Amino acid sequence: MKRYITGLVVWFSSVLFAGFPMVENVRFAQRTDGSLMVDIYYDVLDEDGDLLEIIIEASDDHGATWVLPCVSLTGDAGEGVSPGADKHAVWDFHADNPGVSGDGYRVRVIAREIAIDIDGNVYDIVPIGDQDWLGQNLMATRYRNGDAIPNVTDDTAWEILSAGAYCAYGNEEGNTEVYGCLYNWHAVEDVRNLAPEGWRVPTDADWKVLELFMGMSRADLVESGWRGADARVGGKLKSAGTAEEGTGLWRSPNTGASNESGFSALPGGYRWGNGGFAPLRYSGDFWSQTELGTDVAWIRSLYYDGSGVYRHSSNFNRQGGFSVRLVRDKEPPLLLTGIEISPSGPVVPGGTSFQFTCTAMYADLSTRDATAASSWTVTPPEAGVIDPNGLFTAASPYVYTGPATVTVSYEGFTDSADLTIPGTGTMTGNDGRVYQTVKIGDQWWMAENLRETKYRTGDAIPNVTDNAEWAGLSTGAYCAYDNDEILADTYGYLYNWYAVADSRHIAPYGWRAPTDEDWKELEKTLGMSASEANSGGLRGTNEGSKLAGVYHLWRDGALRNNVAFSESGFSALPVYGLGSSALFWSVTECCFDNAWFRHLNYDYSGVARGDDEKQCKGSVRLVRE
Repeated sequence: MKRYITGLVVWFSSVLFAGFPMVENVRFAQRTDGSLMVDIYYDVLDEDGDLLEIIIEASDDHGATWVLPCVSLTGDAGEGVSPGADKHAVWDFHADNPGVSGDGYRVRVIAREIAIDIDGNVYDIVPIGDQDWLGQNLMATRYRNGDAIPNVTDDTAWEILSAGAYCAYGNEEGNTEVYGCLYNWHAVEDVRNLAPEGWRVPTDADWKVLELFMGMSRADLVESGWRGADARVGGKLKSAGTAEEGTGLWRSPNTGASNESGFSALPGGYRWGNGGFAPLRYSGDFWSQTELGTDVAWIRSLYYDGSGVYRHSSNFNRQGGFSVRLVRDKEPPLLLTGIEISPSGPVVPGGTSFQFTCTAMYADLSTRDATAASSWTVTPPEAGVIDPNGLFTAASPYVYTGPATVTVSYEGFTDSADLTIPGTGTMTGNDGRVYQTVKIGDQWWMAENLRETKYRTGDAIPNVTDNAEWAGLSTGAYCAYDNDEILADTYGYLYNWYAVADSRHIAPYGWRAPTDEDWKELEKTLGMSASEANSGGLRGTNEGSKLAGVYHLWRDGALRNNVAFSESGFSALPVYGLGSSALFWSVTECCFDNAWFRHLNYDYSGVARGDDEKQCKGSVRLVRE
C-alpha cells in the first residue's frame, strides 16, 4: 500500500541575521506519482547577493518540534544556493523516513549567508555593526585568479621569501581545518588577491570600526599597544572556553572571553620571520592590509591572558606568518577618531580677532574641516568671545590680559588650545598719534615716549627752541632733543614740568602723568624693596635694566649688559647724550621749585630718584588711570 504524508501548505520566513537573508513564500507538496518525493518551493532574498546555505527542517507534530529526519535533499538545498524566487528543492521523504505516514507535517526553510573561497572552503558570515566579517580564518591556497599560493614549510626558505606564501601551523595540515592558514605579508598585498570576490583583507580602519562597535573608546582607537581592555573588546572577539577544561581551544584563563560578537577568534599562533612557530593556543594574530612605513603593517593580536586588543606592527617585517580574517569589501563607515584644534599657543593682542580651526580626523587617515560644525568656548569668559565659526575676539587689554583657553567639541571629542592675551595695547594721544602701551603688574604704562603738541583741550603746547627763553619759562613747553625733529621720531619730545602738570592735561582721557607714587609702585613691581623705593638717589638692583629697551641705542655698560635688560616691556630710551641716560618726569612736586623724576643711566642697572628744577627738560611716560 502506498503511504503519503499529509499536511497543510505552510509559509515560513526564517531570519538568521539582522533581516537578511529572508525566506518567504514557502510551500511544499508530495508527488502523487508513487515516488513519495516532496517538492519544496520558496523565495529567498539577500541584500548582499551572497551565496547561501539552505537548511530545510521538518516536523511531524505541527511544528512543535523540528527533528524529523530531512537530509535526502537535492536541488536548491545545502551550500552555494543563490538568492532568488521560486527556488526548488526535492526531498526524498521515503529515504529519510521509511514506512512513515500521517498528518501534521510541516517544513521550514532557513537561509544562512556564507562565503566560498576559490578552493571551495565555506565560511560563515557574521554581521557586526555595519560590517560583515567571515566567521573563520582564511584557508585559501590559491589567489582569486586561481594561481597557487606556495606552501612553504622549510624554515630557511620561509625566512628569505620575497613573494607570497602560506603554511599550516606547525606545517601540520590538520591545523588548517581548525585555525586556517598562516600567510606572510607578500601574500596579503599581492594584487592577485587572497580574498574571493566581494571580500577583502581588512584595513587598519576596518579593525578600528570593529573595535569601536565592540566598545573601545575613541581615544584608544588611535593608540598602539594594548587597548580596549576596560571594555573587554578582545574578550568579546575571542571564542569562549579553554583547552584545559575541554570547553574551548584557548589556553587558560582566556581572560574576558565571551565571543558575544560572534567573531570567534581562535588562538592559531603565528610563524616567526625565521620560519619557527610561536606556541599554539596563546594568541590569535591577524593581518591588516595597512602598511606602517615601508617594511611593516598593522596587526591585531588577542592573547589568552588579556581582554584587550593589541595593535602593533610585525617584528618580522614582511616575513611573519599570521592569520587572515576577511571583511566584506564595501565602503567602510567614516570613523571619527579624533579632532585637532589649530593653532595652539597664539598670542592674540587685546581687541583683535584670531581664527581657530577644528579638523576632524578619521580612521582611514582622511580629514575634514569641522570648524563650523563644532561648539566653541573660551575660558575665562572675560578673556573674550568666540563665535560659532571659531573666530575669537580678545577683550580689550585694559579688561583682561594673560592666559586663556579655547575649547572645541565635535561629535563627542574635545580639544583645546592655549592662547595669550599680552599685556600690550595702544593709546591715542591728543594729537591723534597712536602709542604702544604695556601692562606691568597692575599698571598700564606707555611703552614709548610722549610726542604730543596739544593739551587735551586742544590748546597748543608751545614749541620753544631757544635755550634762554626755555630757561625763563613758568608755563608749559616742549622741544625735540637738540631741536632735531628727526630724533623725535625715536625719542619723542622733551617737556618741562609745567606742561606735565598743566590743568589742561597733557594726557588724553583715561590716562594721566604719573605721580611719584606711581613710579614707586612700578619699581616695587619690578623687585625694588619698599624702603629703597622711598629713598632718593641710586636705588635697586636691576630695575633700571628691566625698564630700559632697544639694546643698540644704549651705550655699553651695566644697564644693557644685565640679564634682565628690557624684561618689563617699558622700553625706556636714552635720549640724553643719545645713548647715555633717560629722565622721566613725575607730576609730584618736591618743593616749590622742583619736582620728582626718575633717571636711568647706562653704567648703573638700578633707578635713580631725584628732584630737579621745573624748567628742566624730561621725557614723559603716561600711566592709565
